[in-house]
Amino acid sequence: MAIDISSVAFAITHHPKADSRIKHGHAQQCFAAALGYNSLAALQASPDAGFLPDRETHVVLDVAALLDRAHELSLVVGGEELCVMVRDAISKTWVGTPVHMSLEAFRSSLQEEVNLTVANDGIVSGQTATTNSDGIREIYMPIEGLEFDDVPSNGDPHEIEMSGHIAMEQDPERPYWGHHVDVRAILWLVRQGRAFWAAGCRINDAELDTNWDRPDILTLAEALADLLDVDIGAAEELTDAPLQQLASEDGLVYGWEFDFSEVNVDDDVLEQVKARHGSLQVRVGPDFFDRVQEFDRDPRRHYLHGDEIEDEPGVYFCASCDRPVEADHFDREHATKSYERYFTDLQRWQRRPARSKGGVRRPANPVNVVAPAALAHQAAYEESRSPFHRWLGQQSQRNDPIGDLARDIRRDKAFPAAASSREAVLRYLEAVARTPDVMPTFKDAWREFNGAK
Repeated sequence: MAIDISSVAFAITHHPKADSRIKHGHAQQCFAAALGYNSLAALQASPDAGFLPDRETHVVLDVAALLDRAHELSLVVGGEELCVMVRDAISKTWVGTPVHMSLEAFRSSLQEEVNLTVANDGIVSGQTATTNSDGIREIYMPIEGLEFDDVPSNGDPHEIEMSGHIAMEQDPERPYWGHHVDVRAILWLVRQGRAFWAAGCRINDAELDTNWDRPDILTLAEALADLLDVDIGAAEELTDAPLQQLASEDGLVYGWEFDFSEVNVDDDVLEQVKARHGSLQVRVGPDFFDRVQEFDRDPRRHYLHGDEIEDEPGVYFCASCDRPVEADHFDREHATKSYERYFTDLQRWQRRPARSKGGVRRPANPVNVVAPAALAHQAAYEESRSPFHRWLGQQSQRNDPIGDLARDIRRDKAFPAAASSREAVLRYLEAVARTPDVMPTFKDAWREFNGAK
């Protein structure tokens, strides 16, 4: 059904978080602003007023416009609460339609949708079935090059080619036939309205990579570590060395020369390089890069959440907002969510396969304004965890109800990890449990925990 502005406004005013002084007309204006319109009349006169969602529809709210309108109307409800109220009201009207607070949240949802499509695709499943594996270890299908401004406003589809892989858990008791399935796919997006998007993913091809007939692909740092006989940490810093092509007068490339004298690295490392090669200008043959991942001679700097922008001291990259910001932005706008985003970005970068890092680089020890506080917050959290929470975390590999409970609690950011009494954990689970089997499973887990002490 087309969206009913009055019904959405009614749902806003009757939301559990709603202030009794929010008028129906004000709720209508807030809804119009959340869809990107300057007035209720503008929304009513637009095609969006009669928009009919389909199963691929996503709604992306204009939070800035919504908060501006709330300020103009002098609403006393908090900005975050108002956003939640509008989101829930739309979700209640269009059951099953995802509603996002930002384009970044939409981007994250698209990534989850891509991963789910890959995991359930028949072509992919046919290839993973031949691996003699013990289940999926990792799905890596990064959405790269997506700029929402590039999606046409006239409703024409915008397509992005993706390539990645599924890595399988190896089963040591079965013959090895490979564990890496290369996947190629297309992500498509359509602008259906000012706040409405449609998106989907289709798999083009999947092929088992046995890796039997080609040498291992190395990162540049790994190749330099082998060449120079230094540890990988030092080699990471040496990757910034200037590189000069060596070619004859007729253009035939006969090698490359690294100039490590131009790298800011410990003197001990440079002495080690000089002792092994007799110089800090080290030449390699033309085949040196044959085993190195696709290598951009001028790679693009990859920034994690909180990384300092190169050549701009005091300016940092905010991945949540996708823009450079000042240092106080992270605590002011995102609080502890910045810590979660930093660790998520760091894990993705560390787990990213070498073959996918071609053309991008990140120094070994870059300045990051979020990292110190994030590490301190993580350490405090680890220190606060109760013995039961630690024990339960060790049960997440089990294939039984207690293992399921452990995995659910590990994903639950609101779980009281410091709670040490049975009653405190019980009260929380009673408040959030969605299935009747949670409570008996918890009681079994608590008994087993006490028996293990």
